[in-house]
Amino acid sequence: MKKNIGLLLIAFSILTTGVFPQRNLTKDAWELTQLNGRSMGSSNATLVFDETKKGISGNAGCNRMFGSYSVNRNTIKFSKIGTTKMFCSKPGVMKDEAAFTRALASATRYSILGNTLRIFANSKKILEFERQYPTVSLTTTVLAEKKWFLDPQPARQSTASPEGAFIVFDESKQSAGGNTGCNVFGGTYKVDGEKISITEVISTMRACIEDDRMDIERKMLDGLRKADRYDIEDNTLTLFAGKTSLLTFTGYDK
Repeated sequence: MKKNIGLLLIAFSILTTGVFPQRNLTKDAWELTQLNGRSMGSSNATLVFDETKKGISGNAGCNRMFGSYSVNRNTIKFSKIGTTKMFCSKPGVMKDEAAFTRALASATRYSILGNTLRIFANSKKILEFERQYPTVSLTTTVLAEKKWFLDPQPARQSTASPEGAFIVFDESKQSAGGNTGCNVFGGTYKVDGEKISITEVISTMRACIEDDRMDIERKMLDGLRKADRYDIEDNTLTLFAGKTSLLTFTGYDK
């Protein structure tokens, strides 16, 4: 009887305070829905907690975001918050991004009720998020951190990628380039959340006839030009056109 009463008291405490075990904080990604009391509509801003590294990642609305966090029961503190430096021209997005990171820096406590995460600065609610499904990767790897080597083409499993076929991304210049295994190439790129566009791709004109290198080069360059979405998980970069996987790469330190 006493045990049952104790369990009921714990359940009542959770429901009234919104304090849930930390695993619910770190289980999924959270999409920003309110900022300082204002609805965010279709904002790209998301927040992901990595319990192992005590780090955060996600998107501040325009740029990729990273930092650290600590929790103690229902108190929370964010520190070392930083973002990439891409400029986004959509009206208001850069202003909202700055307000979002400032709000995180001022946070003192949080609550989770159902699929809603609320973050407060003392008694004032400053941020509200909704749980995202499905769970996203907790990797903090970004495009510009790695040198991405082309994996074997799905339709040509017997043909290894030519040695040297890779792409690198320069975030400061918004440029992308590398080697197809035959020719050097370069272009520009732009990311917005999980969306990507790689444009103005040009390459040298050397002819390579050995090991189907020209065929693999053509598929690589066509895939780069067609890509409209990307995903990074477990050190693997995949480029998509809609739901169709075009190219996969494995990341290595530059």
